[in-house]
Amino acid sequence: MNQSSVLTTQDVCSGYGTATVVRDISVDILTNEIVGIIGRNGVGKSTFVKTLIGLIRASNGKVTLFGNDITNLQPELIARKGVGYVPQGRGIFPGMTVNEHLLLGGYLQRDSKKRSKFNKLIFDLFPILHERRSQMAGSLSGGQQEMLAIGRALAGGPEILILDEPSEGVQPNIVGQIGEAILNFRKQLNLSIILIDQNASLISNTVDRAYAVEKGSVVAMLDSDAVRDEEKLSKVLSI
Repeated sequence: MNQSSVLTTQDVCSGYGTATVVRDISVDILTNEIVGIIGRNGVGKSTFVKTLIGLIRASNGKVTLFGNDITNLQPELIARKGVGYVPQGRGIFPGMTVNEHLLLGGYLQRDSKKRSKFNKLIFDLFPILHERRSQMAGSLSGGQQEMLAIGRALAGGPEILILDEPSEGVQPNIVGQIGEAILNFRKQLNLSIILIDQNASLISNTVDRAYAVEKGSVVAMLDSDAVRDEEKLSKVLSI
């Protein structure tokens, strides 16, 4: 299959106030590709992806989506252009039900047939959400809340999905289920996916390649062979 660029960055810099956190990061995400952004805590991974989706302004560089410049657009406009985002910490509303979260996520998807298709896929991939669709999200386990956060992002019908630390606070067996789901919805929806995580097993079992980040800069690009070697991958994650 011919692959073309979905999302690219060129020398992107960003940070907080006068403090630069992300320094000249350039990446290229292709169609139907799962790409990891890896590294220790505090090296700028989350700041980088928040810059991609407009939550943090880029002080330099360029972000393009399907060849169109989206640098520093408002987050809601970037979401409408097909970028789904699952934040670190999930961003779940405890007093809303599972169904209400999916309705909220599906607000961007105006085609009712497509919305039904996405909801069916979400429930097929995460059957526990179907079982608990009328349950308040605050009463779900951490792993179930992560599934719900992913489902909410998928409900909008994104072209590219960004997952920030989906394994955080999740039991190992649930992390495995989330990894399988990532591979399944990549296959079924032809999605491109950016996965930010420190879990070597999840990265090794899901991504096609990965960018390693240290001190706000990309220090290495790991190909498919490198990301399948958990020992080498663990060393990169501990740099």
